[in-house]
Amino acid sequence: MSRMNSAGRRLAVSAISLAIAAGFGIGSAFAQAAIVDNGTVAIGVNPEGNLITGGVGLTFLDLPAGGQDALEPGCACEAWGVADFTTRDDAAPFFGNAGEATGDRNLFDATLTVSGTGTDPRSTGDSAISTVNVGAAGSDRRLSVTHDYHPSVDSRLYQVDVSITNNGTTDIGELRYRRAMDWDIPPTEFSEFVTIQGLPATNIVATSDNGFANGNPLEPTGNRGAPENENFEDNGPADHGATFDFNFGNLAVGDTREFVIFYGAAANEAEALDALRAVGAEVYSLGQSSGDGGPTDGTPATFIFAFQGVGGTAIGGQRASFTPLFVDIPMLVSESHFRNVGLRLSGKIGGGETSTLSTVASMMDGAPAEMGAAAGDTMADNVFGVEGLRAFLTGSYNGSKFSSQPGLIGSDTDGFSITGGADYELMKGEGAVDSLIVGLGLGWSGFSSDIHDAGSNVDGTGITLLAYGAATVAKNLNIDLTAGYSWIGYDSTRVVGLGSAIADVDARDFSAQLGIGYDIALASDVPHTALIVTPFLEVGYSNAEVDGYQETGTSPLTVDGFSTDSLTTEVGLRGAFTIPSPVFSDTMILRVSGGWVHEFLDDGYTIQQQLGATTLTARTGDPDRDYARVTGGLAFPVAPDFAMGIDYDGIYGNSDFSSQMISLRSRVAF
Repeated sequence: MSRMNSAGRRLAVSAISLAIAAGFGIGSAFAQAAIVDNGTVAIGVNPEGNLITGGVGLTFLDLPAGGQDALEPGCACEAWGVADFTTRDDAAPFFGNAGEATGDRNLFDATLTVSGTGTDPRSTGDSAISTVNVGAAGSDRRLSVTHDYHPSVDSRLYQVDVSITNNGTTDIGELRYRRAMDWDIPPTEFSEFVTIQGLPATNIVATSDNGFANGNPLEPTGNRGAPENENFEDNGPADHGATFDFNFGNLAVGDTREFVIFYGAAANEAEALDALRAVGAEVYSLGQSSGDGGPTDGTPATFIFAFQGVGGTAIGGQRASFTPLFVDIPMLVSESHFRNVGLRLSGKIGGGETSTLSTVASMMDGAPAEMGAAAGDTMADNVFGVEGLRAFLTGSYNGSKFSSQPGLIGSDTDGFSITGGADYELMKGEGAVDSLIVGLGLGWSGFSSDIHDAGSNVDGTGITLLAYGAATVAKNLNIDLTAGYSWIGYDSTRVVGLGSAIADVDARDFSAQLGIGYDIALASDVPHTALIVTPFLEVGYSNAEVDGYQETGTSPLTVDGFSTDSLTTEVGLRGAFTIPSPVFSDTMILRVSGGWVHEFLDDGYTIQQQLGATTLTARTGDPDRDYARVTGGLAFPVAPDFAMGIDYDGIYGNSDFSSQMISLRSRVAF
């Protein structure tokens, strides 16, 4: 097909798309295509999510100019499409597809958002997100398809995070996705050797070397001579490519299916396979020239087209998994209870209570005399008349997001924790020791994790025993020590194609944390206020262990036990400020803090898994070792002997995970 004919067809299809959108009563806007690169690979992305624009399809920037691209020569044959396969015999089957050569059908409202900075003069960034809707006038089926192109953890590969959401009013009975591309490998364009590997994979229903296939999954893939639906190596030379059809099963209204595509290039076949191992790719095609070294070594370049999260086994027996979550959650549980206990302790974020404090000051920061308001108040001084005995109960919510990375499928985790306990003041005003408190606590946690795959999930509960102590020395120096041991039980459901594998998993965590802070009272010109700033240092250690377990159901795994350790330091500054309360002649206390956290351990580790007679491994990457923690809170009176507090704790700047914790607590005099 000539470039002119392709462009003419595209204009016609755009007009049809506008008409379809008008039928939905939805406006359409034209979006510009873009070229992005990561310094090694450049790709040309269209608003609909297919490739090839501006003379760039898949470009290997390390090759000499004029002979770098493996898709753009000849026809612009790179396409994708989605369909409900259960409608294939209907008068109006549901499908949508995009392709420069084959045209766009049943697509509307395509947008492309470009960000970052590229290195190639043709580039306008290093990342591009395409979002487009699929539907037809009068149909109650509709999909939103997003292709998020961005640099992967390996510079030889571009990663495409694909998400397909059912935003219609009826289920998609059998979601099919197709991706097709015609290899034109330099310097022998139109005469290349092609490899397809990774079969079988749960979600793959068809493969072919017909790179000219239409993106519509309801149409046959066709064939250019290589075996269909089979693995093959170095087939050719011929003018051919690779087409993959996926069956993702039922997609209910509101649900989303996610998987990953990779496009890339390397100097030879060995490097290409190394890149695929690094990202845990499962199914792939390689394109190599028919020149010297092409089919044997993959020189001067091997181009890459691959998938992850489609029910296959990662290259080299490695596979991405959410199993590492089983050690991340126990550490998260312990951290939540430690933060709740910390709201009681002198050197951290609340406590150091003395009998000179008000109802509110008895709950909050550092609580030196400057923070008290009502002399003689004994709220913090006894429980049930026992001098020096105190009790507390704190509830918290934590929302965490774990990013997908090598060896780990990302997840969203919601957790609730309730922490209660009692402490006793052993020493008070004895020499340099102003206060020495020791206590015991008990915590309960419940959590649920939604995995970023086809719908896997992990639910569980945990119990945590806590011991803690706090000392205030020389009026201003605060020292806290907390230790805890947690028992966690999980119910794990791993989606495998149209089935699932289920497991009960047990884990444990030991954690300890030491905090040191020094209160500095600053002068305030505002009447009835006090301002305290506290430089602080915290050191935390955790060891989490997961027992080996056996799944049941579809393609069950046997997983060996594993463990990991974490050692962190946090250096920062806290501030507490009293504000006169409009009720009960009391005070409100506002606090903020910021700290820099560094991780010394928690290195990547390997998890051994057995699938029948096949041994698989999941290898995690090293963590993001530096990030920020921001906290804040407000305590306020509700009644003469009743105060409440709300507190926030957030993690920022960590590429592996983010965490937001909200705590609600109350204090009642007995």
